[in-house]
Amino acid sequence: MLSKPLRVISLGVEIFARTLEDLGVPVVHLAWVPPAGGDPRLAALLDRLQARATVIDAANAEALARLADAEPVLLDCRPAWEALELPEATVLHAGPPLPWPRMCEPMQAAVLCAVRYEGWAANHDAARRLVEAGRVTLAPCHHWRAVGPMTGIITRSMPVFVVENRAHGTRAHVTINEGLGKV
Repeated sequence: MLSKPLRVISLGVEIFARTLEDLGVPVVHLAWVPPAGGDPRLAALLDRLQARATVIDAANAEALARLADAEPVLLDCRPAWEALELPEATVLHAGPPLPWPRMCEPMQAAVLCAVRYEGWAANHDAARRLVEAGRVTLAPCHHWRAVGPMTGIITRSMPVFVVENRAHGTRAHVTINEGLGKV
């Protein structure tokens, strides 16, 4: 019936490939799963991204070029209130805008420590009450031309490096990293 030997590619469930192998049929198994694990909502979001792939690829290429072509120069080290004009009772944090309840525990702990560091609260519970009452403003570092690695936090009195990118005429700020290891 077939003039050439059977060649099979098995997709998905591995048992099909194993059964063919047991019968002596050469088979290549491809462990395929539906996009987004079969979740229609996530698949639709992936489709929206795919539709913008050209724009996203161009933006990523531009970002990489800016990094590669940067000319960072350390200008100064100043308190954040001065370098960033950071207002009272403001805690900058790493990552995107996040309300307090959505922050991971390490970031929440860092915020509470920062509130105590600034002297706005005497203890952990008092710091939590201030934050939960909205008496402390939480904002992403990048909204203030700053970066905070990991759960990085910046408050008014923390010293920050002022770095100018001479190739692009921009400035950024970062705290002095005093972590463990090669920092």
